[in-house]
Amino acid sequence: MTSGIRAIARIPKDTTNIEIEMNNMTQDDDIQIFTKNGVHLAGTDLTDYVWGVNGINSGSVNSIFVNSANGFSTGAVYNDSNLLNGRNFYDDYQNGDPLSSIAYNGMNIEYGGDGDRDNNGVTSDPGDNNLEILRVDVATEELLVFVVGEGAFTARATWGDIGQSSLQPYTPYRVETQQNAQEMLERLDRAIVTKDTIRADLGAMQNRLSNTITNLSIQAESLMAAESRISDADIALEMTAFVRNQILTQSAVAMLAQANTLPRMALQVIQG
Repeated sequence: MTSGIRAIARIPKDTTNIEIEMNNMTQDDDIQIFTKNGVHLAGTDLTDYVWGVNGINSGSVNSIFVNSANGFSTGAVYNDSNLLNGRNFYDDYQNGDPLSSIAYNGMNIEYGGDGDRDNNGVTSDPGDNNLEILRVDVATEELLVFVVGEGAFTARATWGDIGQSSLQPYTPYRVETQQNAQEMLERLDRAIVTKDTIRADLGAMQNRLSNTITNLSIQAESLMAAESRISDADIALEMTAFVRNQILTQSAVAMLAQANTLPRMALQVIQG
């Protein structure tokens, strides 16, 4: 991926055993991890080269970077009071040195540090220690992961049952020996099983949704049929009442006409 300010992951709450590894190849790029409200948990501070090359400093970070367009919550404000600005380099970690770590809001965060930055401040040394690693045991809130820099990079992320839950040093994929090749085949087999499990889960969910759609369609048809029957029954009832009232009215008119005829007939008999 080409860099700059690149959002590479949105980690949902309750995700476990998260591991992200990045290779910045020939340029200076660094992993940065934030909470949605702007707390900078791990990475490099704003004085580092990777921020400045993108025009970001303490005065511009909220307007340029910490905003809703980058996934932050509305009203989020940059806060580096808990920043894990790791100084341990990745190759030192591969040789057995522990990762730098902090605890924040129930999370244990480990960071392999910025390999092209020394303890004297800002440096840009793309050829030195270009690998970085970040780990979180469990995300107690949603997290945002960025790579900030000026070049290009590759990244790998694992989590949950897919990742190295023991949090042991990650060895880059190599197949020079039969043992390494066999290990890679085993990893591929596990990845295929995981992929098949995910596909099965998605297929089952799709089937449930399809059945739900079918059931809702049947219910809608039944509801329309019931409404039609109710409407027909109402019309029949009203027509019956109308005809009844019409018969009563006509009968009353006929009886009134008959009543008016009787006096005239009696008068004609008397006069005759």
